[in-house]
Amino acid sequence: MKPPRKAVILAAGYGERLLPLTLLRPKPLVPVWGTPVLRHAIEMLQRWGVRDVVVNAHYHAGALLDYLRRNPVAGIRVSLSFEPEILGTGGPLVHARWFLDDEPFWMMNADILADVPPAPFLEAFTRRGAIAALWLHPSCGPRTVEVSRGAVTHFRSSHPGSPGTCTFCGLHLVSPRLLSHMPPGGFASIIEAYERAIRAGECVAGVVTPSASGRISARPAPIWRPTPTFSNARGGGNPAPGFTPRPARFPARRTGSPRREPFPFHPARKSGMP
Repeated sequence: MKPPRKAVILAAGYGERLLPLTLLRPKPLVPVWGTPVLRHAIEMLQRWGVRDVVVNAHYHAGALLDYLRRNPVAGIRVSLSFEPEILGTGGPLVHARWFLDDEPFWMMNADILADVPPAPFLEAFTRRGAIAALWLHPSCGPRTVEVSRGAVTHFRSSHPGSPGTCTFCGLHLVSPRLLSHMPPGGFASIIEAYERAIRAGECVAGVVTPSASGRISARPAPIWRPTPTFSNARGGGNPAPGFTPRPARFPARRTGSPRREPFPFHPARKSGMP
């Protein structure tokens, strides 16, 4: 198959795990090695042949819009899909249906850094006639995804961390057929869409890349002790004397919306809800 020309980047979340860095900016604009993690993602997709990207936005959407306007990436068009109410990890696809066509597209969380080649995803997607091909890691993270013969069988393993389990790292190649397994609008989980697709007989391929490196840009850690990734970027790992972390005040959660999806993609993954 031809390399996809389109990609969706999820960037709407509140970034609570990176407080206080995300008090005044969205997590995708937090710098890693001096460059916002969102820029790293867009440049990787550009190297993969992507020429059209849509970024969903909610928390600090204005800052995202301003950054994307002021910092274009040569050869790639970037659009913003604003969500007045945050839509989770599946809802953004329905909300940005105008952007998608009949061709497969890349989808990734804006808070990850990846060093993986696209070829294994394209091969697994084509060979199995899959509805999606997901990046999985066999040893890092919570390992709640069960895989058998290259296909995902369960996303919520009753024995996480056992042999045959992996962690979904937030990067996937997706067929637009997945939209038929989603509600027509509102908050939605892409994991639940995958589960419905599997029950309907679709194949969700798993691409296990143990030799590839991937750095999650926001691992659970005490607010006052940044992870090594950001410690390197910011020049320190301990708080100033007398520093007392205080919780941020985020917009009220929409009534009836889950705090986050029950399945944790990876240590840094957020459904976008506070």
